[in-house]
Amino acid sequence: MDKNKDNKIPLIWIENLRAIAAMAVVLLHVSAQMIYSFGNVPDSQWWAANLYESFTRFCVPVFLMITGALTLGKPYKLTDFLKKRFTRILIPFLFWSLIYIMYNLSREFFKFHRTFDLEFVKYSLEYGWNKLAFGAGYHMWYIYLLISLYLIHPVINKWLLNSNRKEQIYFLCICAFAVLINYFPFVYLKTSVDLSFFSQFLGFFVLGYFLFTTKLNINNRNKIILFFVYFFSCLLISLDTYLSSVKNGVLTENYKPWDIIQAISIFIIFKTIPFFNKKNRFLSFISKYSYGIYLIHVLMIDISAKIGLAYYTFNPYLSIPATFLFTLFLSVLILWIIDRLPLGKYVVK
Repeated sequence: MDKNKDNKIPLIWIENLRAIAAMAVVLLHVSAQMIYSFGNVPDSQWWAANLYESFTRFCVPVFLMITGALTLGKPYKLTDFLKKRFTRILIPFLFWSLIYIMYNLSREFFKFHRTFDLEFVKYSLEYGWNKLAFGAGYHMWYIYLLISLYLIHPVINKWLLNSNRKEQIYFLCICAFAVLINYFPFVYLKTSVDLSFFSQFLGFFVLGYFLFTTKLNINNRNKIILFFVYFFSCLLISLDTYLSSVKNGVLTENYKPWDIIQAISIFIIFKTIPFFNKKNRFLSFISKYSYGIYLIHVLMIDISAKIGLAYYTFNPYLSIPATFLFTLFLSVLILWIIDRLPLGKYVVK
């Protein structure tokens, strides 16, 4: 378990927040399937998915913020850091990517009555390499992002160790400005100055470290305001998703200012409110398998649908949470079983 470098007390709130983010990403992907059906399902049903999704948009930004909080600002030997981090993320990633590849190939083999011959073997190898290169599942983009961030991590980490608060705030302001310019139609502010390298994801990475190392004294009144900010951001996200879907016919994927506000609010809520810094066996269990849950849950959503439980099975206000709970249960059960096999721990955590 990660330790606070100052007082060596277990970071229970980080553990709890990681678990919540892991569950949120499952609920988000169950809900998002209906979000993308805008115009093809009744508005009353679509709004059920939109509301569930709006409460969970913080999940990936919070994952990045947690990673930044726990890995940045510490002295590392370059080779030690790269070896430890890449071993930890690549082995489970490659294992589950191969599972997704074999699962999809087997579905195609039986669905189209393919013959297992040299041509199919050649096709399988090309298909497998393409999926390993670009993602065996639609959620795998996050792992490629994480690889990119770990490659730049030693440089950012060195800068943070030698920078002051004012310089860090300057960097975060540039990242925030880049998001705002991309979102709002500030025509007169759009120039050939390229701010794209101030990635919103790199911003979340550094933001996690910044908030983690900043002493925050939040009184009871401000704690209530934090909850208000979180719920208000949910409202703005749901309205933004609706307006974006009406305008474009589909949800746009870029992170919006409201997503950033939501991620910041929930990160600070968990950090500053003692209730969220209490040990919870269930959340500890989920946190333990959070990486595995991220990798496996999309496969479990598909299997759940084939069994007969999906977001559309009955009223989505009920079927979405039911599918979420069943998917989470299947994911954790399979990870728990694999964890008890020889070498299983290397592909589930």
